[in-house]
Amino acid sequence: MQRTNIRLILLFTIIFICNIVNGEIVTTCKKTKYIMPNDSIWYVYKVSIINNDSSLNYLTWFDDHDISKQTEEEIKKNHFLKAKGDCSLLDFLYEDMINDSTNINKEFRQEYLIKEIHPKGEFTYYIFSRTADEKEVLNKVAIVTDKILSVPLVQRIGGMWLYKEKECIIFDKDSPR
Repeated sequence: MQRTNIRLILLFTIIFICNIVNGEIVTTCKKTKYIMPNDSIWYVYKVSIINNDSSLNYLTWFDDHDISKQTEEEIKKNHFLKAKGDCSLLDFLYEDMINDSTNINKEFRQEYLIKEIHPKGEFTYYIFSRTADEKEVLNKVAIVTDKILSVPLVQRIGGMWLYKEKECIIFDKDSPR
């Protein structure tokens, strides 16, 4: 009996310490079903991300595939460092910052929507999808610490490419037809 109590106390102590060290990101999701004029069914997911008690900055974006089985480092590597065409996203963002050749307002692409969530900050996605499974949509929302190659992303490329608003609307391009 006493060993069980000690184990429970140790378990709760470890959980408490982990929450202090890692901070607390809270994610909520609300799904609403819509029937469109052509009788197709769409769902709108309101996904809110709140950086409650953390001293860390986080990055979030809506990925084009399920990232739930990847580690944080794999998610970052695949999104920022993996070559897509001629260069990686990090290369493109860095080169564009220097050249100032692309206007984000004219050619906005979903993979460039990267939001930095500061301590006590929050961000909301409105995701339009034909997918009825909430988990399938949430598995595409990336939430990672802001360090890319051991340096915060803002120090690597500046804040020019980071999304500034507190919410965004996204259409899930992998929605079944």
